[in-house]
Amino acid sequence: MSTNNMNPLSLTPIKPDNLILYANPSDVRRDLHTYVNYVNGRNIKRSYRGNELPQSDYKRLSQLMNIHEPTDKSDHESDTNWYAVGSHSWVDYIDWLAHRMGFVSYDTEGTYRGYSSTEPSFQDNFIGFNAEVYRKFLTLPIADQERELFDTLINDWDYTHNEFYEYGVVGRLDRFPTWGAGIGVMPSLNFTDIRRFLFDILQDCQPGIWYSTASLTAYLKANHRYFLIPEKLGTEKPAKILRQLYDSTPPKRYGNFYEEYNFNRDSVPSDAPDGFERVEGRYIERFLENIPLTLGYVEVAYDPVKPDDKKLSRGILKAFRINERFLQAIHGDIPQPRVTIQANFEIYVESVFYPAYLLSRLTPLADVIRQDTTTILKLQKQKVAAQLAENEGLDVVNLLKNLSEKELPQNVLVELQEWASHADVFTLYDGFGLVESADKHHDLDAFTVVEIGESMRLVHDPAELFAQLRDSGTVAIHIQHMAQNLLPLPDKAHTVFPKKVTLAPTQKKKTRQAVTVKRETLVALYLPDDDLFEKFRKALIELRCTFEANKEKRTLTLPGQQDAQLKQVIKRLSDDYAIQLEDVV
Repeated sequence: MSTNNMNPLSLTPIKPDNLILYANPSDVRRDLHTYVNYVNGRNIKRSYRGNELPQSDYKRLSQLMNIHEPTDKSDHESDTNWYAVGSHSWVDYIDWLAHRMGFVSYDTEGTYRGYSSTEPSFQDNFIGFNAEVYRKFLTLPIADQERELFDTLINDWDYTHNEFYEYGVVGRLDRFPTWGAGIGVMPSLNFTDIRRFLFDILQDCQPGIWYSTASLTAYLKANHRYFLIPEKLGTEKPAKILRQLYDSTPPKRYGNFYEEYNFNRDSVPSDAPDGFERVEGRYIERFLENIPLTLGYVEVAYDPVKPDDKKLSRGILKAFRINERFLQAIHGDIPQPRVTIQANFEIYVESVFYPAYLLSRLTPLADVIRQDTTTILKLQKQKVAAQLAENEGLDVVNLLKNLSEKELPQNVLVELQEWASHADVFTLYDGFGLVESADKHHDLDAFTVVEIGESMRLVHDPAELFAQLRDSGTVAIHIQHMAQNLLPLPDKAHTVFPKKVTLAPTQKKKTRQAVTVKRETLVALYLPDDDLFEKFRKALIELRCTFEANKEKRTLTLPGQQDAQLKQVIKRLSDDYAIQLEDVV
């Protein structure tokens, strides 16, 4: 995208001292997939009034997304941390977004049940999971996933649903009154094009630098005065039709925009010298704290002084800065995730954007220890065996080899092969039994479900069958296994199954055999901070060292014979660190 701008973007850098700095603490991408995975397989019925999520599901989703939803307005506000109470919580927003992207479906219109109904009702409104839509999205490259998410948000608007009238889900600023929004210039404004234009402007900013919001408003006023409201009014088709229906007078430039002072509502005069600041300037503030802030593309800085409740706020969002993530997304230049598998069975997934497809392949095999730009998982024996049993065609070793940048540690390869041996499946039939007999008994035929070879068959009602065999004088043994384990058969029984073993008498003490047990000295490094830990870890990987890493404890453990490689790592880092090794007593 490009602004085709003849005037270079010249904004005023600002130091955000004494301002309230804010970045979205949640990841909309991760929480979107968390929501979808939660509703998939659950029978969730939305509320009859209000069409809301059930409180039990709402609370579970809040926990899964690791967020704290304020319970009332007093929770939102303090002297230094105020913001407007929006119409949606974060969970509600993710619920709406999943529906907007087509991952889930449910009725959003409802029905008015009777002439006296003032709001719609939603009867038997269950959330449906659109598996094929979600699967197609999941298999897209991350850059294409980001583009689809971006387009979904910027294309969502109408003349009453836009930054002027809707609260930002993580924003603080209040909204304009919606009075008269259906006439005038508002219905003719194309907010998709307006948003795209402003995103084009933002990509010319330098990442990491705080810019004055007022300087962005001044720049747009001087160079793109009509980016929001066209210079010639009333010529667009929607506005023309509405004028014919409701009003024959030409629309006023700022006739849709009202300010409230002491509960008096007045429109902004179209010839006001500061009209651009009072309308376009306010839109810019609300634009910044809406989609860019929600997607984590920008951080913002607010005036710590709470605005007057009786007056529409203006000039509150003082500064903003973009980040590298925004530029990567807008240019479609998103790095591919990097996967490293450690000797301690931990999987490190490094990705600036949430790698949903990659994690969908790994989480069935591993527990998630930490989620961030570096997500840490740990392979679990029970999960791997269960997946192998469920999917006969699954090759875990090849899967991990294809995902990992480095060769799999030898001990991980050996263990995975052993875990695969635990993946054999047997089916336990409730109310059935297994009969083993070398002789033919007519009593067995009436109970037989299926014959297994010449001497074994599966039967129903085994207790009743045993009673009949006993009454007919047949010598039979009835073994009822425990729920926790299978019981061995008597030692003298003729059977293919394991029997009780009688231990042989204790033999005379044998001559001791001389053996040599080899030992290996390990070196454990305790790093003082995460930054140095990560640099040490990457340097050891580059030198192809065998080691174990514990991210939480910041420890790296490697064989003592790799002392030479350790010295190389210390030498590599000597430009930035004066490293001294100290033995732990």
